[in-house]
Amino acid sequence: MGRRGDEGYQYRDGYLYRMNPQGGLLGYIPALGGALAQGNTWPGQYAFQQAPQYLSQYYGLGDQYQARYADGVLYGVNPQTQGIGQIAALLTGQQFNVGQQMPSGYDIYNVPSAYRSQYVDSAQSQYRYNDGYLAQIDPKTRLVMAVIQLLT
Repeated sequence: MGRRGDEGYQYRDGYLYRMNPQGGLLGYIPALGGALAQGNTWPGQYAFQQAPQYLSQYYGLGDQYQARYADGVLYGVNPQTQGIGQIAALLTGQQFNVGQQMPSGYDIYNVPSAYRSQYVDSAQSQYRYNDGYLAQIDPKTRLVMAVIQLLT
């Protein structure tokens, strides 16, 4: 388990834990790309909000998934299995710039449904949505090749 400075934060098995100086647990949250990664089961005790219907339609979740919103991220969760099937990082606070390497956790195609026919992953480029923008990524180097602002 790795510590994050002297702040008492530790990461293990997909969760970020906050510890007191004596080593006691103060709280924990599942991490995007960790416990909240595609294919994992939604943690039963983790709180979420029902996502507005327009977000579910915008991302094409349809009847297949329940749209759940937590920590600035929209999740499509299978209502029968509670498995996470889709992820769209809506408000990460990160700005992606040309030449920057994409951080881990952005491996899932999350382009809004209205743009999917125009921005399709291929051997030459991948597309990932973030805060109203698409990052065009080189699949081999994971470097951002272009940043495209979507009109909303």
